[in-house]
Amino acid sequence: MEQKFKPGDIVRLKSGGPKMTVIKYDPAQGADLTCQWFEKDSQFKEKSFNQDALEVYQTESPIIVTG
Repeated sequence: MEQKFKPGDIVRLKSGGPKMTVIKYDPAQGADLTCQWFEKDSQFKEKSFNQDALEVYQTESPIIVTG
């Protein structure tokens, strides 16, 4: 399977959740990526996810009003 993300990319689950940093991609593990993130209580987490369950994290652009 083609690698969709690279280490350093910021992603999230397609179903929602926190933004996560891709740490590594291991082709030997199929399409799994290891991601790290912090929970709201500052608890550090690390887990592998199938890349098909992830999407690039999109920040909302601020609305700039001039004039």
